[in-house]
Amino acid sequence: MGIGLTLSGHGGISPAVAGFSDHEFFFLDDGGNIPFAALAPYGVTNCGMTGGCSAGSFAISSPIQLGSTQVLEVTLSFLSNDAPHYDAGQCYLVANGQQIALLFSAWAGPQNQNIINIVPVSAGVTLAPPTAVFLGNTVPLGGFTYGPQRLDQVSRQMIPGGSIPWITASYTPAQSGGYQLLFAMYNTQGNNTNSALALSSIKRGGHELLHL
Repeated sequence: MGIGLTLSGHGGISPAVAGFSDHEFFFLDDGGNIPFAALAPYGVTNCGMTGGCSAGSFAISSPIQLGSTQVLEVTLSFLSNDAPHYDAGQCYLVANGQQIALLFSAWAGPQNQNIINIVPVSAGVTLAPPTAVFLGNTVPLGGFTYGPQRLDQVSRQMIPGGSIPWITASYTPAQSGGYQLLFAMYNTQGNNTNSALALSSIKRGGHELLHL
């Protein structure tokens, strides 16, 4: 890989998982017991969820040099067994202790609700596809199994869980310089392992910086 990732909490590199990914991928889950306040040195102080975020895991990349015309592409997925309105999986672009852009934000929303953009991504970010729903698949990951269902606490019905399809966030910074990617997977309550954020690839100007 062209860049490194430093993990705080629980996660790592997973081999391919049938029905989810045909190649290795990096993941972090919300069972890491790292307080959300640990993100403050990177300029991230609010996850945007009602009541805030409590504890989980995060990973920070090594520095990435970006030109003002270079497109950064990050391909991610979100997995959950949790009820609606819990858990936030996010990706930020940061530099010099400041949040530059929110590239991706997923949450454990209901089956037919757009689970991307519960916290609107920053201006200039493109998501492909722009929306997603849970696939109802079964994904064993990190000692935990996601899917195929989860409980909707409003209707008290079981609804699809597992993963969403891979989504690519694309962004071109306004200024050339050194940046880092911050990946965060946090509970909105407690410290249970119920959700995970998965990373497939990072590209700069169409060239792979990381592909697992």
